[in-house]
Amino acid sequence: LTMSHGSPFHFRPDDGGYVGDCIPFYWAGVYHVFYLKRGFGGTPWAHIASRDLVNWAELPTALPIGEAGEHDGGDCWTGSVIEHEGTFHIFYTGHNEALDRKQVIMHATSHDLISWEKDPANPVLVIDNALYEGQDFRDPFVFWNDDEGCFWMTISARETGAPVPAAGCVGLATSTDLMNWDLQPPLWAPRKIWCPECSDVFPATGRWFMLYSTHVTAIATAP
Repeated sequence: LTMSHGSPFHFRPDDGGYVGDCIPFYWAGVYHVFYLKRGFGGTPWAHIASRDLVNWAELPTALPIGEAGEHDGGDCWTGSVIEHEGTFHIFYTGHNEALDRKQVIMHATSHDLISWEKDPANPVLVIDNALYEGQDFRDPFVFWNDDEGCFWMTISARETGAPVPAAGCVGLATSTDLMNWDLQPPLWAPRKIWCPECSDVFPATGRWFMLYSTHVTAIATAP
């Protein structure tokens, strides 16, 4: 990596774009930060990397915006990165206001974390109105759940049949291979909020923790 942007703790794109919704991923001694780049129309995934969290290298765009008729033809919104058996996977939100399904779950892969190929099977997951209602179906966070013996994907969604102002829930999908996904009932449906965004689920100290945002960061726990 050729590092630049040496101002401590701060990074600004050379072209003046805005940095939003950072998606961090650490691999082989390098801190990768994918982020939603705003300021030029639609939103692609940009990519920077650092060995010390101070000096940063701008890398090629990871996920460019799709064509007008594609599911990510408006924006590539937030998601997550995971490695499995030598392949890196991005799961992200495809957004296109021109389509009936305005938010769907998309997939891309890479062997070097730099060059990414979008899955020809995209979208890999779409909303099921028997479980989830409305347009919110986004922010996929994917991790291996050792207790369940499969991959879990949490999703920002709204529960069908719940009171609309408080229908926000964390949706769930499961997979054994990261390619084929089965949509499940909500993992967490408090019926208190509009939509819990950008969830992050992990075990620690013998319990499960879930972080999410409602424009402020909140936390939920489970045994």
